[in-house]
Amino acid sequence: MRRTKIISVFFCVFALLICGFTVLSAAADETAFTAGNTIEFGSYPQSRVTDETLSAKLNEEAAALPWQSYGYNVTGGTDFAFYKDVTYESVRYRAVYFTLYRHPEGYGTAVDYGGQSARGYETNTVYWFRYDPISWTVLDPEQGLVIANVILDSQAVNDVSYRETGTSNYYGDPEHLYYLNNYAHSTIRTWLSDTFAQTAFSAEEAGVLREKTLSDATEGMDDYYSKFAFESTQDAVFLLSYAEALNNDWFASRTARVRSGTDYAMAQGLNNLNPASSVYFWFLRSPGQKSEIQCYVSSDGQVDPTCAETGGSDIGICPAAYLSLADYALLGGPTQDEPTPDEPTVSPYENIVLDFADGILTVSGTGALPTVTDLAQTPLAEYAADCKVIVAENGITAVNSDAFAGFNALNTLILNGDITLDGGAFAGNGGLETVICAGTVRTSEAAFPADQSIRFYEPKGALHIGALPEACNVLPYAFEDGTLVVEGDVEMDVYALLDLMTAMSGYSDEIRFVRFHTYVSLDLPFYVYDEAAGRYVNTEDDTLRDVSFSVWFDEAGEWVNVSFNEFCVRAADENVGTFYLVAQTQAGEDIQPTGLALVMQHIQEGFHRVLKWVVGLLNYMFNLLSKFKKK
Repeated sequence: MRRTKIISVFFCVFALLICGFTVLSAAADETAFTAGNTIEFGSYPQSRVTDETLSAKLNEEAAALPWQSYGYNVTGGTDFAFYKDVTYESVRYRAVYFTLYRHPEGYGTAVDYGGQSARGYETNTVYWFRYDPISWTVLDPEQGLVIANVILDSQAVNDVSYRETGTSNYYGDPEHLYYLNNYAHSTIRTWLSDTFAQTAFSAEEAGVLREKTLSDATEGMDDYYSKFAFESTQDAVFLLSYAEALNNDWFASRTARVRSGTDYAMAQGLNNLNPASSVYFWFLRSPGQKSEIQCYVSSDGQVDPTCAETGGSDIGICPAAYLSLADYALLGGPTQDEPTPDEPTVSPYENIVLDFADGILTVSGTGALPTVTDLAQTPLAEYAADCKVIVAENGITAVNSDAFAGFNALNTLILNGDITLDGGAFAGNGGLETVICAGTVRTSEAAFPADQSIRFYEPKGALHIGALPEACNVLPYAFEDGTLVVEGDVEMDVYALLDLMTAMSGYSDEIRFVRFHTYVSLDLPFYVYDEAAGRYVNTEDDTLRDVSFSVWFDEAGEWVNVSFNEFCVRAADENVGTFYLVAQTQAGEDIQPTGLALVMQHIQEGFHRVLKWVVGLLNYMFNLLSKFKKK
């Protein structure tokens, strides 16, 4: 009996030790992760198969498999988008086929909206995509919160819409019980929990997911948005909220929220109206400013509740998830063989050539300047501190969000060809003052700092496409017989005008005059010749029209009639403090004052200075004598 009790006690203690060891091991695995860690969990169609031989083999393997409908005909009609999956040599692939283009509002189809075709996806064509491991960033290791590092799909938050008669309110149900932007009753919530989760995770991986209560989606938003608040939900896979996306502990800067889109997502309709850009918008679960508007993250990482249609199927889905990191650690990594890439990975700067001298960075080559998330990891880092001017040569097709993040001394941008400036391209360059364009620029208001006053020079006939910040001063220009003609209202000091002339000299072999459509204000040290008075007049607080850069240098004692580029080089080399300009006081009249007039002015000014000195001396002597008389 005693022996039995001893044995029983031994087994109990042994069992407790085993349990304790398991709990401690699990706890150790849970705490082994820190915020910012990257993990691979699950897999999803991402990379397009470009190898024609492999595509042919996949078509053979899948020939007998039926096509599955995506069910995108949400308002009725014929199915138009299909898929099917196949496993070939231990790697999963998905075929995509559609007979009509997907409409960006999510409620039907379009003849060709431009999103899919602009990225190389045409109707009635089979495209294959490889299932790649999903990369996630750990946001909160204690909660097991992770977010995908790329936009994996493109779906509407709610793909059914019912408008209430006589109002501007939209609902997600015919009874008008739930606003269209109500995430709790949205189609995307169901899609994430069912379609996405079943596609992305094996049964073993799904066991790692943990449902948790999601916080109030209107937390941190203005009181106005409370009317769109909805009940809490219990979810394992979901979209982040407004407050979560702005959590500084999870996203150190807005660039940390920037997401690129996968090939598969683009095939589904992901669109940012800029085929040259690799970064896109992605949805949040928080409501927007109207019943049919959803909060989202823009391509430059800004959190915006103002203008994304809840039914927009062209905006990305970047899932977040709660999972047990301890259980994840026990899985032992990805569940499928790591595929061999179709092509070797190349640097995004592979076709970009950088040349830096005297504060000017010239960027040439072909392609787009990529988004910068870590300046130190780019070839731009060594120029950032000293670069004042960036010249983008013809062949550079686009500048993506934060491409020159960290270039804090930048003040001038020269664009020598047709180019696209992505949202946020120069939003972080608060010192930018001048943009000079030689061709057509596609841009958006978000490409520049919102409140920055920028002079935006653009050639007539090749005006920018898209919006600019309200503070921007757009100045069309043209060259006419050696004269640079600038239209619009502008105030410039001497140094800004010289900078403009220096830059413009690259567009014309020799520029001798500059004319402004309206008046331009110039500060010291300029003087102009007044024909009526026959003398030079200080231009302080004056306004001039049709300024000619025929210049008199005091030290050289001569007029200088050279190209503006040569003039600016000479002015800099000689450290000129004062020089004179000739003003055309009448249209078409080219006044060239003689050296005699200038000499006479100097004599006159010298006489006045001597006279003033004599008067001062006499006053001093008079005051001195007055003091002696009083004594």
